[in-house]
Amino acid sequence: MKNDELLGLEQLHKKALPIYRKASLIALENFGRGYLDYKVKEEYGVKSIVTEADKLINDHLTEKLRKLIPGSSVFSEEGTKELSEDYNWIIDPIDGTGNYQRGVDMWGIAISLKHKNETIYAAILYPTSMNKIYYGFKGKGVFDEKGKKLDIVNSLSFKIKLSVDTPDRELRKLIWELDFGTKSSVMSTGSYVFNGYNMLRGGYDFMLAYKLELYDVDAISFLAKELGHKVVYFNSHDFESLYKVLICKPSVYDKVFDKINECIKNYEGEKN
Repeated sequence: MKNDELLGLEQLHKKALPIYRKASLIALENFGRGYLDYKVKEEYGVKSIVTEADKLINDHLTEKLRKLIPGSSVFSEEGTKELSEDYNWIIDPIDGTGNYQRGVDMWGIAISLKHKNETIYAAILYPTSMNKIYYGFKGKGVFDEKGKKLDIVNSLSFKIKLSVDTPDRELRKLIWELDFGTKSSVMSTGSYVFNGYNMLRGGYDFMLAYKLELYDVDAISFLAKELGHKVVYFNSHDFESLYKVLICKPSVYDKVFDKINECIKNYEGEKN
């Protein structure tokens, strides 16, 4: 990325910060209010909860971020799925809505920006007790809310910590039961964005997404790659696909990738 392009993204991020703060405020004002108006939606056979707060945050981000880049489009979970040939904002207003509605502090907001189908910027917000923001620019790394650049935590431990996010319970169980030659510990939070936070700070050794949407995976995948993690897609990825992606510490990649890949191939072969 050229220096002038980087400066443009840095300025864009600074202008976006007040927009993010407002989105976080909307989320916190409604956090834990289980009686919120909500509905259950179903896409690709998967049911999920949508609250009024999802819609409010989505509308706020859609309106304000579009103004930062005139002519840009938005692809979001709770709003439009419009795409342009130039700039596209990818938004998940609340990831982990079930946790959010019940007052469980494991959820977040994900935003990324694509230019001509390539992600060039992303930010993930954790507005609750952590009050964290992680953001990054293509080719320049990942930073926290204080502007400090993050370093990859790539150390080996006595057990592999992992998460598997998928609506497919059968595959999830198969991955959980894989033998990686060392002890493993399964982490399950109910939020892919929250799992991404744990991955970025070094708490997980790998995380697998299987049949998730673009707005679920794009920001986390981009930031993880910028940090230095291995990011592998198991299928061709475009705006219309359900995504299958592994994010993994380089230190454990050789231990886990082949077994995960074989497990997925065998599972899909049996289903077909």
